[in-house]
Amino acid sequence: MEKLWTEVDFNSLTKDGKRVLINTEYFTDLVGKIYPNQEATFYTPGDVAIDGYVEMDKDMNGKEWWYGVLDWTTNRELPEQ
Repeated sequence: MEKLWTEVDFNSLTKDGKRVLINTEYFTDLVGKIYPNQEATFYTPGDVAIDGYVEMDKDMNGKEWWYGVLDWTTNRELPEQ
């Protein structure tokens, strides 16, 4: 399977800086396509890309929250658009 590339907002990092929220409410096409431990590249156009994998947590109400677990050693700049 092809590695997932998905846009994220790096301003939505978790407090520990290890994960970034994958906004499935905005990027609705990801629903049903992403799964736990899926390899992915998380990026912001014209800014940076970071490799990692997908992780899902459920809150106390059962809502699913999807995150990208980041490997900061793969951080690279993307060209301006």
